[in-house]
Amino acid sequence: MEQRGTVILIICWIGCVLGGLALVTGYSNRPGLAAAAPPDTWPASAPSRDRLRPSLVIFLHPHCPCSQAALSELARLLPRLNESIEVRLVFVSLPGVPDAEGGALWAQAANIAGAQRVRDPGGRMARQFGARTSGQTFLFDADGRRLFSGGLTARRGHEGGNAGAAAIAAHLRCDPRAPPATPVFGCALFDGADHAAPEGGT
Repeated sequence: MEQRGTVILIICWIGCVLGGLALVTGYSNRPGLAAAAPPDTWPASAPSRDRLRPSLVIFLHPHCPCSQAALSELARLLPRLNESIEVRLVFVSLPGVPDAEGGALWAQAANIAGAQRVRDPGGRMARQFGARTSGQTFLFDADGRRLFSGGLTARRGHEGGNAGAAAIAAHLRCDPRAPPATPVFGCALFDGADHAAPEGGT
């Protein structure tokens, strides 16, 4: 009887461990909300862009641990690109959320050569682009047309080869097979009630 009870306890323990692993793995592989309707062109009311080269914009929650991997992937990607691009790392600043400056992501972003760190009070710029998840990345060509919308990691907090970085490189090579979008893995930029649509483009 005692042996049977031990076996049952072991089976229950294994079930709990497997259940926990399933929950962790499921969360890691579950993408965040993508832009509901990403703008086809650079939003007219957004800060001006460099009109002589493509523009890459990444929206970040200032304290999203998943986005550390996205910035690491960006740092690997930029030196491999054969074309000069404008890069903006936009940190959404919301009431009740500690400011980005002084945080780990802000410091990590400072080490990415050629990338400009931008504070976005109230998330205005994020809403102009329709961004909803930390790590949401947009690539526009020199004429302001959107080429890509998506993420730079294969899952939450995971570094390594991913479809988003490959797509950006392919678009800049003018590869017609480059996908226009990939999933985004990261923390929500706003609460679940925020479904603001992007503003019109130019």
